Amino acid sequence: TGLKKNIVEKRIKNFGPVTLLGSDEMFPKLFELPKKGRGRDVVLKIAPQCELNFVSCPHGTYTMGFKNENSSYKKHEVSIVRPFWIAKFPVTYAQWDAFIGKISRRKGEKCDFALDVLGGDETPAALSYNQSLQFLDKLNMKFGKMLPRSYVFRLASEAECEYVIKSGKSDFDPELDAEKEIVSIKERCKAVQSKGFSVAEWQKWPWRVPYFAIGSRRANKWGVHDMLTSGWMYVLDSVKASAETDINALAPYYTDKSADPLQICDGPESWGVVRGCGWGYDARYKGRAWFKFLVKLGDEIHDDCFLRVVVGPDLVSEWKAKNAKK
Repeated sequence: TGLKKNIVEKRIKNFGPVTLLGSDEMFPKLFELPKKGRGRDVVLKIAPQCELNFVSCPHGTYTMGFKNENSSYKKHEVSIVRPFWIAKFPVTYAQWDAFIGKISRRKGEKCDFALDVLGGDETPAALSYNQSLQFLDKLNMKFGKMLPRSYVFRLASEAECEYVIKSGKSDFDPELDAEKEIVSIKERCKAVQSKGFSVAEWQKWPWRVPYFAIGSRRANKWGVHDMLTSGWMYVLDSVKASAETDINALAPYYTDKSADPLQICDGPESWGVVRGCGWGYDARYKGRAWFKFLVKLGDEIHDDCFLRVVVGPDLVSEWKAKNAKK
């Protein structure tokens, strides 16, 4: 798994004994690969009265990146070789509670705003990277037989994330695609005041998130919600960096015309990539479709980093097999 032994043992203990069912017929192939184009969307019931809604995304080629006066990220062509599914919404507290168990609504230690004040059951769950993996591990254990061969529940790659944000297009037009997905400064102030805080108090941490319930904003053209609304989204990619502000580590690490690009970095200098759009970037930032940031991997809960589940090819195993000799 690439994880430390004690972490693996802890997860096995948490899951407890598993009864294996001998017949694949007991696991219907809920996710079926389309012969061409977009396949059908899927609703997966993961617990009583708890579902995950998945949107089908076709394979394709698009131009990744954005270029303006404030950007050093050059545009480059990327191919998504195989179709995949992405959850329509981030995982909420209600879904976490139903599938894993009750979790604290408080935000991380770096912010005085408590999530139990600003968040609710239907808002995205602020999770650590390891908590995200815990959710995915359990999905694979319980429902992995429903997936196409060599497909798993996982995080999106960075390239897949931007592909979905742009609805498969090479250029992102905020006025036509997801302009209304971004929450304005006026709306943020109103949300903070409705929770009993003053605007001045909130402005001490203007990048923090007065969360909105999932689906309260308009979806993009593929029907995916909240890709740019409340915060950042964990992705598969990790890079070697000196700090979260290491700009050089955020530059593309693959060549132009790459297919299913992915980078995994292990060790103490490893930082995870997150994509999406934090609250510090409103509608004035037209390059927000490519924004990315670095976070420390592990058990630290990041206030505005969420889990969005993807069903796709096992890119991590493929990457490790390809780079084993290296």
